[in-house]
Amino acid sequence: TLFDPRSPAESARELGRPFLHQFLEAAYEEWDLVIWSATSIRWIELKMGELGVLDHPRYKLAMLVCSSAMISVSTEKYGTIEVKPLGVLWGLYPQHYTVHNTVHIDDLSRNFLMNPGSGLKIRPCRGMTIAANREADDELARLAQYLALLVHDGDDLAGVDHSRWERRLRHSMRSRPLQGRDPSEEAEPAERS
Repeated sequence: TLFDPRSPAESARELGRPFLHQFLEAAYEEWDLVIWSATSIRWIELKMGELGVLDHPRYKLAMLVCSSAMISVSTEKYGTIEVKPLGVLWGLYPQHYTVHNTVHIDDLSRNFLMNPGSGLKIRPCRGMTIAANREADDELARLAQYLALLVHDGDDLAGVDHSRWERRLRHSMRSRPLQGRDPSEEAEPAERS
Protein backbone atom coordinates (compact mmCIF):
# COMPACT_ATOMS: atom_id res chain seq x y z
CA THR A 1 0.00 0.00 0.00
CA LEU A 2 2.76 2.46 0.95
CA PHE A 3 5.60 1.02 -1.09
CA ASP A 4 6.40 -1.47 -3.83
CA PRO A 5 7.63 -4.67 -2.14
CA ARG A 6 8.40 -6.57 -5.35
CA SER A 7 10.51 -4.38 -7.61
CA PRO A 8 14.31 -4.45 -7.29
CA ALA A 9 15.90 -1.14 -6.34
CA GLU A 10 19.07 0.37 -4.88
CA SER A 11 17.19 1.65 -1.81
CA ALA A 12 13.77 1.42 -0.21
CA ARG A 13 13.18 5.12 -0.85
CA GLU A 14 13.04 4.37 -4.58
CA LEU A 15 10.14 2.01 -3.87
CA GLY A 16 8.08 4.42 -1.78
CA ARG A 17 4.74 5.28 -3.27
CA PRO A 18 4.42 8.80 -4.71
CA PHE A 19 2.94 11.28 -2.21
CA LEU A 20 3.78 8.91 0.69
CA HIS A 21 4.99 11.58 3.10
CA GLN A 22 2.47 14.19 1.94
CA PHE A 23 -0.34 11.67 2.51
CA LEU A 24 0.85 10.72 5.99
CA GLU A 25 1.38 14.37 6.89
CA ALA A 26 -2.11 15.37 5.72
CA ALA A 27 -3.73 12.38 7.43
CA TYR A 28 -1.84 13.07 10.67
CA GLU A 29 -3.68 16.39 11.03
CA GLU A 30 -6.93 14.55 11.90
CA TRP A 31 -6.14 10.84 12.25
CA ASP A 32 -3.91 8.55 14.28
CA LEU A 33 -1.55 6.73 11.94
CA VAL A 34 -1.12 2.99 12.42
CA ILE A 35 1.01 0.80 10.16
CA TRP A 36 -0.24 -2.81 10.22
CA SER A 37 1.72 -5.28 8.15
CA ALA A 38 1.40 -9.03 7.70
CA THR A 39 5.11 -9.31 8.48
CA SER A 40 7.36 -9.27 11.54
CA ILE A 41 7.88 -6.15 13.63
CA ARG A 42 11.58 -6.16 12.69
CA TRP A 43 10.71 -6.05 9.01
CA ILE A 44 8.15 -3.25 9.54
CA GLU A 45 10.67 -1.18 11.52
CA LEU A 46 13.35 -1.78 8.89
CA LYS A 47 11.19 -0.82 5.89
CA MET A 48 9.45 2.11 7.55
CA GLY A 49 12.82 3.35 8.77
CA GLU A 50 14.35 3.09 5.29
CA LEU A 51 11.36 4.97 3.86
CA GLY A 52 11.84 7.76 6.40
CA VAL A 53 8.43 7.15 8.00
CA LEU A 54 9.57 6.37 11.56
CA ASP A 55 11.39 9.63 12.18
CA HIS A 56 9.61 12.08 9.92
CA PRO A 57 9.45 15.60 11.42
CA ARG A 58 5.92 16.36 10.15
CA TYR A 59 4.00 13.35 11.43
CA LYS A 60 4.24 10.58 14.01
CA LEU A 61 2.94 7.05 13.97
CA ALA A 62 0.64 6.02 16.81
CA MET A 63 1.81 2.41 16.56
CA LEU A 64 3.17 -0.39 14.43
CA VAL A 65 1.21 -3.65 14.37
CA CYS A 66 2.73 -6.87 13.05
CA SER A 67 1.50 -10.27 11.91
CA SER A 68 1.22 -11.58 15.47
CA ALA A 69 -1.99 -9.52 15.85
CA MET A 70 -3.59 -11.20 12.84
CA ILE A 71 -5.98 -14.12 13.12
CA SER A 72 -6.75 -17.11 10.89
CA VAL A 73 -10.16 -17.22 9.24
CA SER A 74 -11.57 -19.99 7.04
CA THR A 75 -13.60 -18.87 4.04
CA GLU A 76 -15.04 -20.56 0.99
CA LYS A 77 -13.54 -17.99 -1.35
CA TYR A 78 -9.97 -17.83 0.01
CA GLY A 79 -9.60 -20.93 2.18
CA THR A 80 -7.79 -20.34 5.49
CA ILE A 81 -6.13 -16.93 5.53
CA GLU A 82 -4.70 -14.44 8.00
CA VAL A 83 -6.71 -11.22 8.40
CA LYS A 84 -6.31 -7.94 10.27
CA PRO A 85 -9.13 -7.71 12.83
CA LEU A 86 -9.66 -4.12 13.94
CA GLY A 87 -11.40 -5.54 16.99
CA VAL A 88 -7.91 -6.09 18.41
CA LEU A 89 -7.24 -2.33 18.41
CA TRP A 90 -10.81 -1.49 19.42
CA GLY A 91 -10.52 -3.88 22.37
CA LEU A 92 -7.11 -2.66 23.52
CA TYR A 93 -7.86 1.06 23.11
CA PRO A 94 -11.68 1.48 23.32
CA GLN A 95 -11.33 5.08 24.48
CA HIS A 96 -9.47 5.97 21.24
CA TYR A 97 -10.54 3.59 18.47
CA THR A 98 -13.98 2.30 17.53
CA VAL A 99 -15.97 1.28 14.47
CA HIS A 100 -17.16 4.91 14.39
CA ASN A 101 -13.72 6.51 13.85
CA THR A 102 -11.51 3.93 12.12
CA VAL A 103 -10.65 3.47 8.45
CA HIS A 104 -8.58 0.43 7.47
CA ILE A 105 -6.75 1.19 4.20
CA ASP A 106 -5.31 -1.83 2.41
CA ASP A 107 -4.72 -3.18 -1.08
CA LEU A 108 -6.10 -6.62 -0.14
CA SER A 109 -9.85 -6.65 0.53
CA ARG A 110 -9.60 -10.02 2.27
CA ASN A 111 -7.85 -8.23 5.14
CA PHE A 112 -11.24 -6.60 5.88
CA LEU A 113 -13.14 -9.85 6.42
CA MET A 114 -13.57 -9.28 10.16
CA ASN A 115 -14.53 -5.61 9.73
CA PRO A 116 -15.78 -5.06 6.17
CA GLY A 117 -17.48 -1.74 6.93
CA SER A 118 -14.20 -0.15 7.97
CA GLY A 119 -12.22 -1.30 4.94
CA LEU A 120 -11.09 0.99 2.15
CA LYS A 121 -9.42 -0.84 -0.72
CA ILE A 122 -6.83 0.97 -2.79
CA ARG A 123 -4.73 -0.14 -5.74
CA PRO A 124 -1.53 -2.02 -4.96
CA CYS A 125 1.75 -0.18 -5.31
CA ARG A 126 3.68 -1.76 -8.17
CA GLY A 127 6.43 -0.95 -10.61
CA MET A 128 7.79 2.08 -8.77
CA THR A 129 11.18 1.76 -10.48
CA ILE A 130 9.48 2.55 -13.82
CA ALA A 131 9.16 6.32 -14.29
CA ALA A 132 5.79 6.13 -16.06
CA ASN A 133 4.30 4.14 -13.18
CA ARG A 134 5.57 6.63 -10.61
CA GLU A 135 4.18 9.55 -12.59
CA ALA A 136 0.77 7.91 -12.97
CA ASP A 137 0.36 6.84 -9.33
CA ASP A 138 -1.55 9.54 -7.45
CA GLU A 139 -3.48 7.12 -5.23
CA LEU A 140 -2.19 8.54 -1.94
CA ALA A 141 -2.78 12.16 -2.98
CA ARG A 142 -6.42 11.36 -3.77
CA LEU A 143 -6.74 9.26 -0.62
CA ALA A 144 -5.56 12.23 1.47
CA GLN A 145 -8.35 14.30 -0.08
CA TYR A 146 -10.90 11.58 0.70
CA LEU A 147 -9.83 11.36 4.35
CA ALA A 148 -10.13 15.16 4.57
CA LEU A 149 -13.63 14.86 3.08
CA LEU A 150 -14.63 12.35 5.77
CA VAL A 151 -13.48 14.76 8.47
CA HIS A 152 -15.10 17.74 6.75
CA ASP A 153 -18.43 15.92 6.43
CA GLY A 154 -18.23 14.74 10.07
CA ASP A 155 -19.15 11.21 9.09
CA ASP A 156 -19.79 8.49 11.63
CA LEU A 157 -17.60 5.97 9.85
CA ALA A 158 -19.74 3.02 10.92
CA GLY A 159 -22.21 4.00 8.19
CA VAL A 160 -19.83 4.95 5.39
CA ASP A 161 -19.44 2.71 2.33
CA HIS A 162 -15.79 3.18 1.36
CA SER A 163 -16.11 0.89 -1.67
CA ARG A 164 -16.97 3.94 -3.79
CA TRP A 165 -14.48 6.33 -2.22
CA GLU A 166 -13.14 7.59 -5.55
CA ARG A 167 -16.62 8.29 -6.88
CA ARG A 168 -17.58 10.13 -3.69
CA LEU A 169 -14.39 12.19 -3.90
CA ARG A 170 -15.01 13.13 -7.57
CA HIS A 171 -18.59 14.11 -6.78
CA SER A 172 -17.49 16.22 -3.82
CA MET A 173 -14.76 17.94 -5.82
CA ARG A 174 -17.30 18.89 -8.51
CA SER A 175 -19.90 20.17 -6.06
CA ARG A 176 -17.60 21.97 -3.62
CA PRO A 177 -13.83 22.16 -3.32
CA LEU A 178 -12.40 20.98 -0.01
CA GLN A 179 -11.21 23.64 2.38
CA GLY A 180 -7.59 23.55 3.47
CA ARG A 181 -4.31 22.98 1.77
CA ASP A 182 -3.40 20.62 -1.02
CA PRO A 183 -1.92 17.42 0.49
CA SER A 184 0.82 17.41 -2.13
CA GLU A 185 2.17 20.77 -0.93
CA GLU A 186 4.96 20.88 1.62
CA ALA A 187 4.17 22.43 4.99
CA GLU A 188 5.96 23.34 8.17
CA PRO A 189 6.95 20.50 10.53
CA ALA A 190 4.23 19.23 12.83
CA GLU A 191 4.34 20.45 16.42
CA ARG A 192 2.21 17.59 17.75
CA SER A 193 3.82 15.11 20.10
